[in-house]
Amino acid sequence: MPEELKTTYLLKDMEGLSEEEVCETLGLTKSAMKNRVHRARLILRQRLEDKFFKQGTKSR
Repeated sequence: MPEELKTTYLLKDMEGLSEEEVCETLGLTKSAMKNRVHRARLILRQRLEDKFFKQGTKSR
């Protein structure tokens, strides 16, 4: 995951900063911050699906 997405995601979702705090910290507009968080969540979701759900489809 690109560093700018990771940093934005960590500040917003893991550290619990408000949207305004994340924007101020990173010098982003609210729209740019929301876009980065959304893209980071999509990447994480895809990685989790690849790791846990596709492994479960293998036959024994």
